[in-house]
Amino acid sequence: PIVTPVKVKLPPAARKIYKQLEKELFAELSDLQNIEVFNAAALTNKCLQLANGAVYTNYPSWTAIHDEKIEAVRSIIAESGGAPVLLAYQFKSDLARLKKAFPSAVELSLAQGMKAFRAGDAPIGLAHPKSLGHGIDGLQEVCNILIRFGHDWNLGERMQMLERIGPMRQMQAEL
Repeated sequence: PIVTPVKVKLPPAARKIYKQLEKELFAELSDLQNIEVFNAAALTNKCLQLANGAVYTNYPSWTAIHDEKIEAVRSIIAESGGAPVLLAYQFKSDLARLKKAFPSAVELSLAQGMKAFRAGDAPIGLAHPKSLGHGIDGLQEVCNILIRFGHDWNLGERMQMLERIGPMRQMQAEL
């Protein structure tokens, strides 16, 4: 695979919230919502959410903070020249924001979404690594571009997501 890291700079207001949360384990958002964490694991998760652009304030409620990553995805999709892309998300808030930003995207966890994507009727397939790992085949026939919108620490899930369209699958598609 060709891996192209895309660095996204947080806007100043988001950077301020991130730094405060990192230092104090607490941050107040502009809409008077609070983020509070009690341990390092929760802090890591909140920082990942914040970096993606939305943070859960009182699950399932979340607050949008910025759209920088969505704009980066928009740029990558434009550079793909119309080729279909597989777009991995991490949080439900990511999914909601991505569906709003890309109305033609389909959820691959839904049967009709998977069918439309495999048929080439949808330019963007949205998938969570937990739901698109082992046992999914045929995506290599449709696309060869994977965009990771959000990350976690599960290497196995990351590798399985890549393998749905990765080098071995691309080789199989050519046979």
